[in-house]
Amino acid sequence: MVDAFYADNGRIQVIKNDDISFDSDRPSIQLLPDSSKLSISRNVSFPNLLSSPAYLQRTYGSAGPYCESWSALMPQEWGPDEVNTSPEIYPANNWALSGPILRNLPEELIGTVPAGTDYVDVRAKMTRTVVPPVFMQQSPPLVMFKEGDWVGLPGGSCPCEYFPPLARHFDIVLRGTSVYLRRFQSVTNGGQKFGWGESAGNQYGWFTSSTPTWGNQYSNSPGRYGIPAVLMQSLGGDINLNRRAPWASNSAGSCAVYPVDYTSVYACEFEIHPGRYKASR
Repeated sequence: MVDAFYADNGRIQVIKNDDISFDSDRPSIQLLPDSSKLSISRNVSFPNLLSSPAYLQRTYGSAGPYCESWSALMPQEWGPDEVNTSPEIYPANNWALSGPILRNLPEELIGTVPAGTDYVDVRAKMTRTVVPPVFMQQSPPLVMFKEGDWVGLPGGSCPCEYFPPLARHFDIVLRGTSVYLRRFQSVTNGGQKFGWGESAGNQYGWFTSSTPTWGNQYSNSPGRYGIPAVLMQSLGGDINLNRRAPWASNSAGSCAVYPVDYTSVYACEFEIHPGRYKASR
């Protein structure tokens, strides 16, 4: 039931619960019958990120040898409109990273709606089923919604998870009569190169491997941007072990270095209700 109904000079207003629930002079959305609603169950997956090892070593001193091995994230932007680009392929700048790495993340067709639809109302219930590793010894990237509950997605947009320097997000978009899932993931760039040492011998500081044996093809750059994110191991307390990096000569008692998987997956249920948008006259 409504509280009041007004019609004046061709304008119609409907009042309910002391609010204007309909006004013919205002934009409005008319949802189509429930039979046109899409109910979709699917996984939304964010792939592994580009990373490289970062190795901190102290091979001498009164405190004794010490090491930390980290997985460092490269500055990178993933999305359906990106073209695969790797700035480091150009040796003219001494292999230094000149900008974020770009990777294409294809959009996915998830359904179709009746002709004439120009609006979709999107609700979702989501649970993270594959969890990325712990960042900075604090927590995995934080989920940006209440898992296992139905939530509305205004404009079809859903920020998924965040922990500096990483953010992940998806959109549900309408194009013609097709509904698409568009995923994005971003690792920010602080604008400064990481101060890698160029030799992992009897020195103190941060180092990365001089060959692509560890991490990925970007690990052969001695002066690039990188952000340590996940601690693999830390070791100390033995004066007889120099704790040099495993790729250095005569290393003893190195911290472990291995590829870290940053994949994240959400089990999702979507309710997508098509409609039509009426502009104000």
